[in-house]
Amino acid sequence: MVAVVQGGPLARRVWPGVVLASSVAVAGHVAVFLIAARVAGSDASLVELLPLAMLVLVAMGVPTNVAGWGPREGMAAWAFTAAGLGTAHGVATAVVYGVMSFVACLPGAVVLLGAWWLRRRSPVAPRSLGPVEEGAVHA
Repeated sequence: MVAVVQGGPLARRVWPGVVLASSVAVAGHVAVFLIAARVAGSDASLVELLPLAMLVLVAMGVPTNVAGWGPREGMAAWAFTAAGLGTAHGVATAVVYGVMSFVACLPGAVVLLGAWWLRRRSPVAPRSLGPVEEGAVHA
């Protein structure tokens, strides 16, 4: 177990890349949140919105939601209210963020549907396994 941890993300030459990639990912999510806040009509400064974005991002990691909705909206409502920006702006920002994230995933859905359609149109007969291949374990 120790060897796995030492050779994994905590390895001396690996963790800087992991930290960099994670930082870029968080920065992207924060940027989308800030754009969502502007689209939702919030005129708060970036200095006010940045801590709220971080709180909402932490809440989004809580796996108690229904189809991706729940903790993000609740935390945004609470955080925006606590910051004096209004519950409506918080919920609107969270909803716009959710819609923007959904729309960002649509190109992937198009690719999956296209692959499904191609498989459906050209059925390929399953290849029968020969006596050597049956029960063989492939690495």
